[in-house]
Amino acid sequence: MTHPYDALDAETLRRRSLLKWRTYDEDVLPLWVADMDFPVATEVRDALKAFADGDTFGYPEWTGIPGLREAVADRLARRQGWTVDPDAIWITPGTVAGLYAAVKAFAAQGDGVVSPTPVYPPFRLATEHQGRTFQQVDLHDDGDGYRLDEAALDAAITPSSRLLMLCHPHNPTGRVFDRGELEALAARVLDHRLFVVSDELHADLNFGPTHTPFASLSPEVAKRTVTLIGPTKAFNLAGLKIGFAIAEDPDVMARFKAAAFGVSMPAPSVSQWGALAAVRDADAWFEDTLAYLKANRDHVAARVAAMPGVRHHAPEATYLAWLDFRATPLASDPAGPPEGARPSGPQRRCVVRAGRSGLRPPELRDVARHRRRRARPDRTRPARGVSDPATPDGTTEHLPEALRTCRRCPRLVAHREAVAREKRASYRDETYWGAPVPGFGDPDARLVILGLAPGAHGSNRTGRQFTGDASGAFLFPALHRAGLADRPHSERRGDGLALRGTWITAAVRCVPPGNAPTRAEAATCRPWLEDDLQRLPAARVVLAFGAFAHAAYLDRLAARGAKVVKARHPFAHAAEHDLPAAYPDAGAHQLIDGYHPSFQNTNTGRLTPAMMDAVLARAKALAGVA
Repeated sequence: MTHPYDALDAETLRRRSLLKWRTYDEDVLPLWVADMDFPVATEVRDALKAFADGDTFGYPEWTGIPGLREAVADRLARRQGWTVDPDAIWITPGTVAGLYAAVKAFAAQGDGVVSPTPVYPPFRLATEHQGRTFQQVDLHDDGDGYRLDEAALDAAITPSSRLLMLCHPHNPTGRVFDRGELEALAARVLDHRLFVVSDELHADLNFGPTHTPFASLSPEVAKRTVTLIGPTKAFNLAGLKIGFAIAEDPDVMARFKAAAFGVSMPAPSVSQWGALAAVRDADAWFEDTLAYLKANRDHVAARVAAMPGVRHHAPEATYLAWLDFRATPLASDPAGPPEGARPSGPQRRCVVRAGRSGLRPPELRDVARHRRRRARPDRTRPARGVSDPATPDGTTEHLPEALRTCRRCPRLVAHREAVAREKRASYRDETYWGAPVPGFGDPDARLVILGLAPGAHGSNRTGRQFTGDASGAFLFPALHRAGLADRPHSERRGDGLALRGTWITAAVRCVPPGNAPTRAEAATCRPWLEDDLQRLPAARVVLAFGAFAHAAYLDRLAARGAKVVKARHPFAHAAEHDLPAAYPDAGAHQLIDGYHPSFQNTNTGRLTPAMMDAVLARAKALAGVA
């Protein structure tokens, strides 16, 4: 017997104006984002149509539309056996907003946030974007599935740890943690007085094991926990951007709301009506869809079992398949065909996106970035062959031969060269730089801008810091507005750009997999940072873009003999640190912090042009650039 979902095909789905199907080339089957493609429940469609036909487009009540929180509480009681007071439920614009709010509410700048990994990328982003320290605990594959490793957990928790971020059921491995594992976590939460944010968005998508809400373990655990749930995954409503935060302790809820206020307001009315119809009226659609997903899960497991070298544990929940290709030829070239394979018939590439906290090899976490559908309009396209070292008058670069030929970090060397060989489709006719990227700017600079590392198809392509990708498209107009650059764009080395009173460099000089260099790699690159700074005798101020660059500069002072106490210098946007006074014998500069102009920060509004203008103006004034 066929099912209506069987009629879906890639060509039909590709015509939809959705991120999942419009991000990559048409020969890609996109498996990189957790979006179901099935038609939504009739009950939800009818509710949205009824809303559109009504006249309730004004602001909804803070507590939500009538009956919504009660319906959510009723569903939790029916399906999970968890009794929650509707007044303990707060409506949010999605789970990611809840993650950011929880990090802000329960961990201060520099505090530790513990999380089992691999994990949904916003767990790390919500932590590091807000100047907290991500303390990962790798899950252990015991042969039957991925388990919590208690020894690794104990090693990860430090006196600075304040928050546990739990994904349960787990994304991407599909584990439903059992009560014993959860109680081991809970014991450590209580012993170390941690707060908890438990992302239980996938709890409905459960294929059998009992889902135990973390907050339901005990009243003591509930008093320290915010649980994030929602209908968007189970009912295919991701575009409605709605979720729910549950905190049974009023003080915990008050802290969460205060952190969210102004940037994470309750979801729009239309989303609330759609959610109400889903959780209250669409059980029949959901049960049918869950059965279909289970059949798909079993089909994937059977097919993967016949693939030599591929490890896979059928998910206990979620509709995600976490495949381990490390024992196959794809481990060395995950974007290409297996060695010796001969294509026949219509070909399809498959892109599975994993987060920065994913399991090794790291190249698997970066595949998605190599296969973008097209260059974004904010990216300039340089001429072919960017290896010409010539630079214009007024702007120089510092590229000693030892840096150009450096191969001291095997992971980075392999990645930078692989990216340069494979290329992004939109740059296939260009010659990538594919080598360490030098610092550049005004040799009389009083202000030094310190970035993270080259971008895969930006600096690693063009050979110039912050050039050729969205970061540069945001940064150079700001430098021009501040009077620190003679033009609002940077295309490539030798394009005539001149910086004024400013030098731009990076903590790590080669592109890292997943845009995630290690501290050890930064330490290996430190002599090049030191060399740049030694050649800039007029430099007075370092503007560090991002927490990693901030930490790299402090590590530079420690390497020079300063007894640096990092807790006294937490990263925060526009924060200023009088390091010359704190470490008078270390050759320190005044340090000012700024959010990195990454696409994630600028696209989400975390960093706006006005914020960048303000921090550049302050850095310019501190440095004495006239």
